[in-house]
Amino acid sequence: MGKLFKVLIVFIVIIAAVAAGLSIFIRVYLTEERLKAMILPQAEKALGRKVEIGAIKVSLLKGITVNDFAIKEKDGKSDFVKTTEFVLHYDLMPLLQKKIVVSQIKLISPEIQVVRRKNGIFNYEGLEFLKAKEKKEPETTPSAGEAAAVPLALTIDSVVVKDARVHFKDELNELPLIDAKADCSLSLDMGPDMRSMLYSGTSRFSADVKYGKVASSITGSAKFDNNQAAFDIVTKVDGQSFRLAGDVKNYLKSPDAHIDISSDELDIDKLMALAAVLPASKGKDTRQETGSSTKPGQTLPPGLKIEGKVAIGRILYRPYEIDSFGFKYLLKDGKVFVQDISAQFKGDDIKGMIGAHGSADLNAMVGSLTLESLNVDLKGIKAQVTGKAGLDPQKIDLNFTAELDGQKARVEGEIKNYDKAPDIKLDIASDEIDVNKLLALSAVLPKSQEKSASKPQKAPTKKAESEAIDLPKGLKARGTVRVARLLYEQMVINDLLLKYRLKDGTLFVDEFSAKTADGYVASRAEAQLTKKRIPFKGDLKVKGINLPKLLQGLKSSMAGKLSGILGAEFNFSGTGTRWDYLQKSLNVEGKYVLRDGKIKGVKAVSSIADLLGLPSLKNVDFKNLDGTVHVSHGKVQLKTIMSGKEVSARAKGVIGLDGSLDLPLTLVLSKNLSNKFAKKSSYAKYLINKEGKTELNIKLAGSVKSPRPALDTSAVKKKVKKEVKKRVVKELGKFLNKSKGTTGEEPGSQKATPGNLLKGLLGK
Repeated sequence: MGKLFKVLIVFIVIIAAVAAGLSIFIRVYLTEERLKAMILPQAEKALGRKVEIGAIKVSLLKGITVNDFAIKEKDGKSDFVKTTEFVLHYDLMPLLQKKIVVSQIKLISPEIQVVRRKNGIFNYEGLEFLKAKEKKEPETTPSAGEAAAVPLALTIDSVVVKDARVHFKDELNELPLIDAKADCSLSLDMGPDMRSMLYSGTSRFSADVKYGKVASSITGSAKFDNNQAAFDIVTKVDGQSFRLAGDVKNYLKSPDAHIDISSDELDIDKLMALAAVLPASKGKDTRQETGSSTKPGQTLPPGLKIEGKVAIGRILYRPYEIDSFGFKYLLKDGKVFVQDISAQFKGDDIKGMIGAHGSADLNAMVGSLTLESLNVDLKGIKAQVTGKAGLDPQKIDLNFTAELDGQKARVEGEIKNYDKAPDIKLDIASDEIDVNKLLALSAVLPKSQEKSASKPQKAPTKKAESEAIDLPKGLKARGTVRVARLLYEQMVINDLLLKYRLKDGTLFVDEFSAKTADGYVASRAEAQLTKKRIPFKGDLKVKGINLPKLLQGLKSSMAGKLSGILGAEFNFSGTGTRWDYLQKSLNVEGKYVLRDGKIKGVKAVSSIADLLGLPSLKNVDFKNLDGTVHVSHGKVQLKTIMSGKEVSARAKGVIGLDGSLDLPLTLVLSKNLSNKFAKKSSYAKYLINKEGKTELNIKLAGSVKSPRPALDTSAVKKKVKKEVKKRVVKELGKFLNKSKGTTGEEPGSQKATPGNLLKGLLGK
């Protein structure tokens, strides 16, 4: 026992001597100046930057403490990285077992300044070891038998980073300004080789982010080890918050993540307002050097899997509110699957719900979205949309069915080159469409907010007056619209067909045809949508239209006043869609014919009947009414001929598009009406033509709503004068013949004098 005690004392003395010797060696050899001379040149060579160390303290028992460590920027003055204090504590005894046990590594107030310069280069990209790493050939990963062995097992009980700060600034003002803070702790056990390294830790962090006028904050925490990392991050912007929570397993090799995204409420209007004040990207790469860490063509990590759900309690967008929006998602093997997409919405007398699912292959850029149901109820008007859309790098396929109060329409087509110059093919087909219901629907749709009536309205700008449509560059479209039965007002249109094209900003209606009112309508047209006031031109053909059915179906004010079977052909052109433009620009050339019809209760005709004192003229039957039309400069130049049993007419004049009338016409009354008119007019007998019918020249002025007919007295005077002249010549001839043939007078006869002759001519 005594010998053992002596051996123990000797061992303690030896250990103490060794410790004292090591302490003296450390104090004498590892001086602050010598350590700086060893560390600084190597550090500056590896970094390519000036490195400063305030003080180094080395203690055999307490470890190493480095104060005021800093890595400078290229200018050698401002700090890139700095820390107030770096402390390394280690245990001596494990060294005897070839183990290095670091009890603690502590970083106090480390701070990093990350800056993107005006030339687009980040301040860290010039570090020498990064440049060397880029030039170095990639190394092959050693096999299990070739794994590098660590000569000493390294264990770090605790790595503590306290009050770390990261500042980011972009001198181009294209990226947000970030000021981040973090505290973290970490334990590390290296083991005999790199493969057996074990670590675990926790972190809490926060960041203030400012982008232009938009400020946001991020707070969160994380917990991690070799196999798994869990996190919980909350982002707040203008009072709105987003939360990302989840975990990632096997994140170093084949990440398997579960990430949930949630928010209680999002206001889209606020977010759009914030987006509107964000700095606009200059869209120019100002880089002068390489060194960017991003590599084009990078793919997703092999074996990556992410799943989770998105849940937003309430979304606000102008007058609309979307509740319980959410979906589940899964990213696996480069494919994304989205299930259980659902939401309910309401606002301005509209409500509804949506259900959908979809999938996409990110590697092949192929995907699809199935709309299981989109149900909408707008003031009792119910609509439903179902269908599917498919996506690949070349095109988007569309196949949907829309139903509105029992009306169904099928929409099929595709969009090629959708990411550059869209080329759209869209066909629409329906068995029946009631336009009245569609108009009723549009009437109850929420209107855009009107400007206050108390505020003076600004005059429309030239751009607004131009009415030109700003279409995407290179947009092309084509397709057909087919409707078996179309209802509008009280009119039924059958077999409607519309073939259209859009190219270089011009819309072409290559064919439009429909059957209605026992007849047929066909048209072609084109309109230059991107030109000022939208120039257009086309033609229209009408054949066999039952005019009463047409007018009654359209609920026209002329319904019941005009009848017949209509045929017409017109060519038209003009600019603009507003009536004030059309009045000036519309040009029409055409001809028309109306067979076996009647004019009843038309103001212009009734006013003529009143002028002539012939009430029967208020209702006129005709066999044919045909003519030509020329519209130009807001005026309709009309030339027409009407033939009927009781009255015929010829007209050649102008009807203004504003309703004004300047229409001279000639009426030819039947013998029956001529006799009636003769009883009402003393000069009627002078207006009889060779066929024994009365011809009247009438000037129709005023307006369509208030016509003012008047007899053309100049024509009447000419006819009377001509007739008087003929009668005078005839009577003078008789007088002269009597004077030569007899010397006496017959009993009871008047004396043939000039006065008696004039009385006879005037019918007195």
